[in-house]
Amino acid sequence: MERKLKNIYYLNEDSNYGLKILFDLNNILLLFDSISFVYISNDQLSNFKHWKTLNYLDLSKESIDIKIIKEDELTSYFVELTNQDILYIFQIIDGLEQWSQSFKIISKNDNEYDKIIQYMNEEWIEIVSPKEG
Repeated sequence: MERKLKNIYYLNEDSNYGLKILFDLNNILLLFDSISFVYISNDQLSNFKHWKTLNYLDLSKESIDIKIIKEDELTSYFVELTNQDILYIFQIIDGLEQWSQSFKIISKNDNEYDKIIQYMNEEWIEIVSPKEG
């Protein structure tokens, strides 16, 4: 079965490690729950409809799938897509020294693309295999 990334939903709660992202693939749901990736049942999709939908125009233009997921010791995550864009998940610290997570899509025409690619391909970065939910 060919997978296609149909939607990306997210929820960023006001807490340390409060970021959650749901990748809606053809009849497959992949949940990032702040520290890991896990496949969950497709019938749970309605539980995430109140989350924000990521406005990522490439999803409507072409067939995109997740190529590989990598992580740097639970601090940074790289979801490389088949169109070579990267959903980059990272930690930030605010003025009150509170940790939180954020993310952004890095495309080939972004200034920091080469830097992120180099970081993602360092020898200590591990490939993540999502778990079955």
